[in-house]
Amino acid sequence: MEWRYIQTLVSHHHFVIFTPPSIYRGRMYIFGGRGDKHSPYHSQEEMYCAEIVYLDLKTKVWHRPSTTGKVPVGRRSHSMFIYNNLIYVFGGYNGLLDQHFNDLYTFDPKANCWNLIKPHGKPPTPRRRQVGIVKGTRLFLFGGTSPYPHETAQEQAFLIDNNDTNILDFEPNLKTLSILAVVENRIDTTWLPRELRLEIKAMTQPNSISRPINHAG
Repeated sequence: MEWRYIQTLVSHHHFVIFTPPSIYRGRMYIFGGRGDKHSPYHSQEEMYCAEIVYLDLKTKVWHRPSTTGKVPVGRRSHSMFIYNNLIYVFGGYNGLLDQHFNDLYTFDPKANCWNLIKPHGKPPTPRRRQVGIVKGTRLFLFGGTSPYPHETAQEQAFLIDNNDTNILDFEPNLKTLSILAVVENRIDTTWLPRELRLEIKAMTQPNSISRPINHAG
């Protein structure tokens, strides 16, 4: 295993940082990121890209496809992952708006089309810097940084490092949907089989692995 620099052609329009890549069928896709209006120079006039570009890993050429649909707001420190031939974008942060996101978008690389997705259930809190991994038909989302959940101006200046785990089930079965209905409607579970009670407990008990850390910045 060895690191090496790859020379690419037709570089996309500016340098960006804090943007994760996703590999799909020989292409490396990048969406968003924080850049500078005077890129490649640093002037502290930051900008947040709302374009998606990809690098053809065979020809080493960058491309900027023309897209349609509902394009996400430019952001950085978001998550990108692939499921069922779609590229997903979750969360992130825009410093010009001073806003964290917990929205979920899909990008179809065949149709070059964006869509805003609104899954059933309670979404994760708005955050950035989280880790997302797809395993089977589920996305496991852990951690990230969010605004401190209080309303005073002084407390809003603080951020909290999350230590929770959220799961997005792309193809929930009837059993999962039934358990969610039991939880959401607070139905008595004492009459259920022990196996189901244990599964409901696992879905509802706190999932923190450590105490969150508050910090400014």
